[in-house]
Amino acid sequence: MKQTLTTFLLLFTTTTLFSQLNNTQLYSGVDNIKTVSGLTRAQGKLKLSKQHSDSLNYGVIQTNWSIKKSKKDTVIYLLTLSVADTIFYSEFYKPYLSDDFESWYYRKLHVTIDSTVFESLNKLKNGLLEFQQLTHLPNRGIFGYACYASGTMPEDGMKMLELVDKREAIELEKWLRDINPVKQVYSYLGLKLLQARDSISLTDETTQLMRELETSSKLVYSCSGCTFWDFVPIKSQLTTDNINRFIERNKKTK
Repeated sequence: MKQTLTTFLLLFTTTTLFSQLNNTQLYSGVDNIKTVSGLTRAQGKLKLSKQHSDSLNYGVIQTNWSIKKSKKDTVIYLLTLSVADTIFYSEFYKPYLSDDFESWYYRKLHVTIDSTVFESLNKLKNGLLEFQQLTHLPNRGIFGYACYASGTMPEDGMKMLELVDKREAIELEKWLRDINPVKQVYSYLGLKLLQARDSISLTDETTQLMRELETSSKLVYSCSGCTFWDFVPIKSQLTTDNINRFIERNKKTK
């Protein structure tokens, strides 16, 4: 029995170390490739599969990849953020189902950032670009009014409604300046809803940013009902009719 246990522990330790070594090699292999086009060419070698790409603000492209390390191993995921094809942020992560089976959470495995490119972006945003904005992106930003289970909004939309109920206007104003345009649209709706509840008055700067969104041709990944999923201009989502229906449905405080 003792010999069997010793053998098992040895095999377990060896397997764990081998897996850690493989992970290190994988991280290093990706870190050494500095462009999205380079990663695309190396997909076969690295067992990468591109899932989707989305355009964020300031010319940033978010690309999500899946990686199958071996036939028997589980899939891990990679997020890259790039400007003009140059990768400045990469994050390996793995999703886990919560204990109540109601939601997913993500564990970061390895993060690399090019601080030079990040600082250049930060200057474009007058120093308002927070590092945290880059680290909450594994979930694809999806905009919708009532296209999830039981006619609810997607995850960021539900979070926005929570912020409204808590009257967290400052946090919603941060969203209005987020690198992710989907969060900007939700921020717009949240601030409009707070106004309708007579909870806040807006600064001229915030009002101007909201007006810019109303006429923005920026595309956001959107859902409607159970069947429509596509990129739609922000201005076509923020029509007067859509906004009024949203406010009417959610104006009553909880």
